[in-house]
Amino acid sequence: MKRRLLILCLVLAASLGLRAYFDRDVSSARLPGLASLPSELGAWHKTGDEPLSQEVRGVLHADELLARDYEVMPGSTAQMFIAYYRTQRAGERMHSPRNCLPGSGWESISSSVITADIGGRPVPVNRYEVEKGDQRLMILYWYQARNRYVADEYRGKLELIWDSLHTGARDGALVRVSMRLHPGMGPDEATRALLQFVHVSAPEISKLLNR
Repeated sequence: MKRRLLILCLVLAASLGLRAYFDRDVSSARLPGLASLPSELGAWHKTGDEPLSQEVRGVLHADELLARDYEVMPGSTAQMFIAYYRTQRAGERMHSPRNCLPGSGWESISSSVITADIGGRPVPVNRYEVEKGDQRLMILYWYQARNRYVADEYRGKLELIWDSLHTGARDGALVRVSMRLHPGMGPDEATRALLQFVHVSAPEISKLLNR
């Protein structure tokens, strides 16, 4: 009985210690400067930054945000959205598009994990297709901590704890690229376009996160 009580106390103390570690102040940590993401990414060029409302900022609680449109040809525009967190608090603060978009009226059509080419290596990313009225949106997203790309948010939480304990790094980002399907564009075509966009943009994002 005493041994069980001792183990319980040790587990509780460890849990409280980890919680305090994740919650400690990191306000002085340097931000990556997402606004400096290049205006030209391969054949894609910046067409404008999207303003984010205070309501959206309040929900996300991110330390830095970027919402920017890139165009590869007239009518083919991708939006880059990045939410950066100095500390992810074991993944508690990041909002999955699968939770946020349905709350904004978007309905899920399909979801899967596909492979993207980032820096010459295959990386798993989430593919998520949604619709609202006559609008259809194709989305690719992943969780990124410096040069680590994770599709599964639960695995991301475990790897965050590992990184925090072994390297002290606790920062990370949710990266999402999306494209509205214009008339005549199918989901496969939109997916190929977004994968090409990810191929040229993800390495540049890594440079900012690795500063």
